[in-house]
Amino acid sequence: MRFNNFQKIGAAIYFLVVVCITLISGQRDLDDNYRRRANFDFFSQKWLYINNFNTIGYKRQEFIVLEIIGNTLLFVPFFTALFVLTNRRMGNVKAIAVLLLTILSVEGIQFALNRGVFDIDDIILNFAGGLVGLTAFNFIYRKYI
Repeated sequence: MRFNNFQKIGAAIYFLVVVCITLISGQRDLDDNYRRRANFDFFSQKWLYINNFNTIGYKRQEFIVLEIIGNTLLFVPFFTALFVLTNRRMGNVKAIAVLLLTILSVEGIQFALNRGVFDIDDIILNFAGGLVGLTAFNFIYRKYI
């Protein structure tokens, strides 16, 4: 399948947006005590916010909802954009490995450049979104391409 330049530019813009959101936007946390360089506690901070959702204030409510939804949705278009740019479809095992390597690279760069928090929650949510995207991509590819 051949893609036109408009589609390729759209895919490139997606990857640029991912870089901007994850690496250029900088610190995104509300709490100073949460501004550590790495978080390896599974959803500890997010569960704290969710369990106290009614008492944490509007800003934190908005933050936690956007954090969870945004991290999940960020990698949903990943495989479609990758397919448009490379014009190659990967097997599921290779695709999952590329997804995980990409997410770990982004988190590692955030840690190395001190541009955010190396967060296990982000890795899990990004990975879940990527798997949703891979499933949707495989369905569309088998059905229509």
